[in-house]
Amino acid sequence: MDTSPKKLLTVWGFLAGFTLWLPAYSLPVRGLPPLQPLDLVVLAFFPLGLLMLRQLNTPVFWIVATGYASLMLSWVTNGANLLMLGWTVFLGLPFVVMIFLVAHRPGGRRGIVNGFLLAALLSSLLFLAQITFGAALLDFRNNPAFSLPPQYGRGFALLPEVSTFATHIVMAFGVALALLLHRGSSNRTRRRMVFLLALFGLVLLLSRSTSVLVLLPLLIAMALAKVCRANLKSVVLAACMAGAVALFLGLFLNSFYAERLESAAAERSAAMRLSSIIAGLSPLVSGEVFGVGVGDNAEIRTRAYQVVRQFDLKFGSLPSGVNSQIVGRIFEEGWMAVLHFSIAGLAMIRAYFMRHDPVQAGLFLLAFGSFASALLVSGYRGIYASWLWLSLPAAIATAGPLLRASTPGSQHGPRVQYAD
Repeated sequence: MDTSPKKLLTVWGFLAGFTLWLPAYSLPVRGLPPLQPLDLVVLAFFPLGLLMLRQLNTPVFWIVATGYASLMLSWVTNGANLLMLGWTVFLGLPFVVMIFLVAHRPGGRRGIVNGFLLAALLSSLLFLAQITFGAALLDFRNNPAFSLPPQYGRGFALLPEVSTFATHIVMAFGVALALLLHRGSSNRTRRRMVFLLALFGLVLLLSRSTSVLVLLPLLIAMALAKVCRANLKSVVLAACMAGAVALFLGLFLNSFYAERLESAAAERSAAMRLSSIIAGLSPLVSGEVFGVGVGDNAEIRTRAYQVVRQFDLKFGSLPSGVNSQIVGRIFEEGWMAVLHFSIAGLAMIRAYFMRHDPVQAGLFLLAFGSFASALLVSGYRGIYASWLWLSLPAAIATAGPLLRASTPGSQHGPRVQYAD
């Protein structure tokens, strides 16, 4: 059996990409709080990760260093929820380091993409089974670390609820679209991506989630901008994609989303998110330099109520947390979190302007989807997918250069070899 570091990185990347989809399923471990499968995958990588720490480049080092500094300063100044602090210190930020180390190598990158898309396929099938046979019958969620609302009649696979499931499917849609559009992809890969895109599109239609309206247009636009070159073919493709997106959103709004529009549920959901995000940014202007304390966001209800009155928003109940993981951390950790995110944002900008092979392009779309979801939708700190954008762009921007490519007329499309 091959146990070389390269093989281990590929296996870990596959397991990490796969278990990103299983946060609401808890594995009981004696003496420890409820653990999701990816928690164990992260812990299993610690020995190999420690041996590879010297491979961290400067951007990732500063991303992780400012992340830890932000946590410690907020803890010392304002106190912290120790469980949330412990998860971030020992699992969240180490995951950021490990994703960089794995995604820096071709085998690791392929492992992440393959595991993520396979889990997306299986999660989509479980979603379809839930809405066909009843989510009450196929609800396997058992992790009390997350809020697990019933939401029967709507699918959620093994995600906490339908919104986080929809954000993951949108990210998978972006990855598949990048692999389909990239001219370096083989014909076999393109056929598979067409099937996955059709399946993911159906799932997003049936999800009736506001997250689809928020994220899907952003990822499609980014995929076109990142992968397609400026020529007549790309202009025609962009026009066709714009028409397809308009048709998709029209069908989504008029058929699958009509019930939520008629009941004003969509308006209330958007208002709740907006109020929590505006209120979550209040420490930046109120003098709370290091936020309100790690994991201590109980004040968000009072501040959101003030936002509701100021902007005359209407919804059923005040938010119990910030509907944005990024804004939530700014609320808890203050200006140091802004510095932490700014360094990661600069790495993403750098990665955007670089040319990449199909797998790297797919991972960039995954990173961008992670950022958009963490900023606009997902408020759960423990959702690992929201942490991908902190190191994936730095990894693919500094990965080994292309050595050679086959002739464009190859039967299976251009094949690429990498420095490793």
